[in-house]
This record gives sequence, C-alpha cells and structure tokens, in this order.
Amino acid sequence: MAHRLANGAIVVVADVETVEGKAHLAVREVLRGTGIGRRLTIAFRALNFGRSSGEAKFTVETGERAVFVLDVPRDSSGDPEAVDYLSPAGGAAGKIPVTGEGGEAILQASRSIVAAQDADDQAAAEAALPVWLDGANPWLVDAALEICARLGAPTRAAAEAVARRVGDADPRRRARAAKALGAALASGRLAPTEAGDQAVSEAREALVRLARTDEDAAVRRAAVRYLARAGVPRAAELLAAAAREDPSQDVRYEAAAALAELSPPPR
Repeated sequence: MAHRLANGAIVVVADVETVEGKAHLAVREVLRGTGIGRRLTIAFRALNFGRSSGEAKFTVETGERAVFVLDVPRDSSGDPEAVDYLSPAGGAAGKIPVTGEGGEAILQASRSIVAAQDADDQAAAEAALPVWLDGANPWLVDAALEICARLGAPTRAAAEAVARRVGDADPRRRARAAKALGAALASGRLAPTEAGDQAVSEAREALVRLARTDEDAAVRRAAVRYLARAGVPRAAELLAAAAREDPSQDVRYEAAAALAELSPPPR
C-alpha cells in the first residue's frame, strides 16, 4: 500500500457517482494535493488500452468508495496536459477499494501513510514505523514491513519492532521481516550498544531460525541471503548446510551464492 500511495501527486477518498466513458467522483476527503474540488473526473480507457500483457485493468463501478491515487496526464515529453480530468497513478494500483468491515482500517492506514510520506520531519516519519509494526492495523503492519524490507529499517527502534514480527502467521510478512531484519543487522542500524546486546543476539537467532526451520521456502530464502552479512556466528557452516540440504532449489541456490560471497575463490 505504501508504494501505491507514493505514486500520485493527488490522493483522495471518493465515491464513484457515474461511469460514462470517464469516472466522475464525489470527493469525501483529500489526503494529498492542494486546490482539489469536491468533484473530480478520471479517464482510464487509454490507460487500459495501452497496458502491458497480463497487467490488470483499472475498473470502477458506480456507487463504490475507494482511495484514489491520481496524477495529471502528461504528454510524450513529460509535460502536464491541459485537460479537465486526472489519470490513475500506477494503473490498476491507483485504486484502493474501501469496502466491508476492513474499510475503516484501510482509511486509517491511508491517512497515516500519506501523512508520513509527506512529513517535513523525516525523524517523525521514521518514528511512526515501530508504532505501526506493534499496532493492530494489518495495513499499517504490512506497509511498515514493506518499507523496512525495501529500504532497510531506518532506526534501531524500527529494527527491534521488525524482530517482533518474525513469528507472524502470514509467510509474506515473515519473509519481509527476514529481509528487513537482515538488512538492519548488515547495515549496523541494529548493532551492539554494549557487550552481549540482547536485542542483537535475539535478532540473529531469529534470522537463523527462519533460515533453518521456517516452513515457507520464500522465508528461508530471504533469511539465508543475510546470514553472513548480519554477523551471524557460524554463518559459513549454516550456509553450507542449507546449500546441501534445503528441500527448495531456490534456497539452495541462494545459500550457495551467499557462501561464495563469504569465501570468494582466490585470484
């Protein structure tokens, strides 16, 4: 969700009033953008026509409510076009439906993510990550893990909060947590502050546990990738075992590649 919301210069919560070639929106809340009116029009047929093979279509239905991530259409030179409509940013990713029981959680997450992305104070935005990770909103948990996995946990507090997510029931979250935790250890954002730092020891142990015993191959692969770079004791031994014994070919390949990085052949 965080990546999707970052794509557009305009983010609104709106209801679809009519769909007649273009979609006409009644804006309920503006999350990003200035001078936004209460009515917006978005065009998407040309976008759908030019989409890549296998790429999802942008679709809307009269009466639905969604968070719309929008931008001003641009010409072939990248300059804004003088038109009276907007385009979905990122194609089908430019609409995040607000439906059912989870609708309020989606809205809360969208507000929090946009506010953090647009904050002038980077420290304040970074401070939000551990709050999201330890909170109950699943969209904010996923957004924080996505950010930390892609960019690395930016602070020690965020890295420690990531470590608390390695036991999540969702394997996609565990994989992101493994990647983010490994990156935090490798970068030094999660580094010993004193001899025998418990948080660092527990994070390394968690990474080893994910690499060796997680039931999901994608999680094991994400953890294996960082064993050596994270300063895990006996990393070479663990990687050699994974390269020989893991049931997944992808994990065995990742382990062999990491082992080669650890002990490059002599020149």
